[in-house]
Amino acid sequence: MHHPRVPYYSIFLAILFLLPCPSTLAADADGGGADQTQPPSRAFLNPRIQQAYIALQAWKSAILSDPTNITGNWHGPNVCSYGGVFCSASPSDPSLTVVAGIDLNHADIAGYLPTELGLLTDLALLHLNSNRFCGSVPLTFRSLTFLHELDLSNNRFAGRFPEAVLSLPYLKYLDLRYNEFEGPIPDKLFDRPLDAIFLNHNRFRLGIPDSLGNSPASVVVLANNQLGGGLPGSAPRRLHGQPIAADPSAAAELVCPSPVEAVAADPKVVLGIGGVYLYHRRLLHQNRGTLLGT
Repeated sequence: MHHPRVPYYSIFLAILFLLPCPSTLAADADGGGADQTQPPSRAFLNPRIQQAYIALQAWKSAILSDPTNITGNWHGPNVCSYGGVFCSASPSDPSLTVVAGIDLNHADIAGYLPTELGLLTDLALLHLNSNRFCGSVPLTFRSLTFLHELDLSNNRFAGRFPEAVLSLPYLKYLDLRYNEFEGPIPDKLFDRPLDAIFLNHNRFRLGIPDSLGNSPASVVVLANNQLGGGLPGSAPRRLHGQPIAADPSAAAELVCPSPVEAVAADPKVVLGIGGVYLYHRRLLHQNRGTLLGT
């Protein structure tokens, strides 16, 4: 009996998708080129820079692939010269230089986020979009109390909603879109003083929290998840005079106003549900679509 041959590349791809996140493999790697010995304390500008060094060397060890070599110079005590790392004066003590931002956008890095990143307590922005980071967001992110912007979009993060971000008092911009997060969206999210919330293209489910209407955010996008159900009672009922469907069996046809009219839009009426995106103010474009409660 003749059996069709299975191409070798098909077998390879099947095995590749069964591999775990690199976090489980990093111990077998070569340490990602991280420093093998830590410089003495006197080599650092101050103790916070030394803490940042510890965090970034742990991260260097957790990186398995860096095609653009943006982390190639992550060596030595001068962390302010590291690729993608930005330093400035500390808000609490202008005499201290601290790591204030990390921008690794579009670097195509593969790896995971180690718990030591919680040592970056002066970080104001963390931009990691369009990479291949996977695993979960460490609970130690709760220590990043100065963080204003967190962009983890277009990666391979998975698991439940990263609860650590709910503890960040100054966070204004949260972008988790295009990942594999799943489970419910926590009610507390929409009670936080966030200005932008992007959760689209994940696997969130179990409906939209009733607290949606509490959010002061100017943009909320939940599209392309598995939320189901209808809009909660707290959600805005009208968009520039047009009703929004709260009943999942009903549909409201919405005609968005021109960008000029959009300036006066209600900031809470910014929703992306299903495949429909509705924006306001400068983000609003002429758009026509059907908004369903699902």
